Amino acid sequence: MANLSQLLVDRAKEIHGIIAANGDSHREIAAMSEYVEADYHGRFLVELLQNANDQAIKGGVPDSVVTIVRDHGILAVANQGEPFDVCGIRSITSLGLSAKDPNELIGNKGIGFKAVFEISRSPEIYSASVRSATYRSEGANAFRVSTNPFDGSSGEERLASIVHATLRDKPEDAKHLGCDATQRLAEEIRKAAPFKFPIELGLSELERRASVIDCIPAETQTLVLLPLVASGKVDDAIKAALDELSAGNGAIILFLEGIGAVTLIDKCRGFTITIRKERHSAVSLVHTLRQY
Repeated sequence: MANLSQLLVDRAKEIHGIIAANGDSHREIAAMSEYVEADYHGRFLVELLQNANDQAIKGGVPDSVVTIVRDHGILAVANQGEPFDVCGIRSITSLGLSAKDPNELIGNKGIGFKAVFEISRSPEIYSASVRSATYRSEGANAFRVSTNPFDGSSGEERLASIVHATLRDKPEDAKHLGCDATQRLAEEIRKAAPFKFPIELGLSELERRASVIDCIPAETQTLVLLPLVASGKVDDAIKAALDELSAGNGAIILFLEGIGAVTLIDKCRGFTITIRKERHSAVSLVHTLRQY
């Protein structure tokens, strides 16, 4: 993903310019982002459904199907419609930045997706490169948004590569950072909001998710995979969100024009629920017990 590599360098250049001017706004954004999880507590599933609705409307799929799969250690939300383009990737890895038209679409604050950090520290997104393709097609965009993007030896190598590319492109500005320009820029990038530096993935990552992938319709354009934080608190939050969706007979989708049906597959509790929006704007619920 050449576009993703360029995005990382562009953001490093922004930080370079900020610290060269003796500023610290990149740290302020990082501090603000820590409050998102608390402010959006319990809204991760609602936010993902709203994003799916917006992508369906943009992609011209008025009766799209959203598939939610819960398995041990992971939650997946798959949707049809407009896939992530460069602008979408930039928005979802920013805070308060969105390219969506607030007069047409629901999610337009550039904040909602960050609610998933309540339950996951490394959400993954797989999205088709064009509408006619799927999230598993060649050329699909695949990346991870991590709360610790530069941990480990591979993370250190990524950071070093970003810093090198940044200072290489603007060598005349490196003097503003002093003789330890490389080290200082690396330190300041670490202090920026972590989701601003997504990690590129290969489609081979999907091979180890077979238990989830096998439940996703073939015509899906975007798949969000949430490896879950192992804690009772997270388990309770997921159970509450899924139960709220099914207990209300999916009333939320009545207000989501782009979604015609939601299929919920809970492998941990062994059941499948399909919620369909009828033409007269009512919602029907089909509850099927299955053994997994």
